[in-house]
Amino acid sequence: MTNRELLSAYYQRHSSELTAFALCRVHNRQDAEDIVQDIFLRLLRSDQLLTEVTLPHLVYTIAQHLIADYYRRRRITVECRYLLGMSSDEDAASPCNVHDIVCQLEHGLARLPEDCRSVYRLHVYDGLQVSDISEQLHMKYRVVEYRLGLARRHIRHFLQKIA
Repeated sequence: MTNRELLSAYYQRHSSELTAFALCRVHNRQDAEDIVQDIFLRLLRSDQLLTEVTLPHLVYTIAQHLIADYYRRRRITVECRYLLGMSSDEDAASPCNVHDIVCQLEHGLARLPEDCRSVYRLHVYDGLQVSDISEQLHMKYRVVEYRLGLARRHIRHFLQKIA
């Protein structure tokens, strides 16, 4: 059985169970369904050999990581709204406020060395993973991780200072 067939069968049998798992953790049906969809998209893109034994463990591990990412993004969004004086979702969605956020972010990024800046932009703006960035920039994985960590700390510190 190919990976695609195995994933398809697993999805048909367990998607509602996975959605319930994600829903109890994120408390939003649409976000839970998005997380489940992302799990299977990642697995479809993966080169790993999947078996009926390893698939359930892998699915739940990916689910836990995506849920942690969800809360990380949510915390950052709330912090940015607070720092920029926004109170509601409508405020954050307006083009003017999105522009303000990007301007503040770019102002903080301007203080970073170019190599850290490029890594951070690829991660935040393009949504690339560390492994993809390392391939694209022809850098070692650990170097990209280090530079991304430096950039994150710097931006976090910068945003706290302007609050």
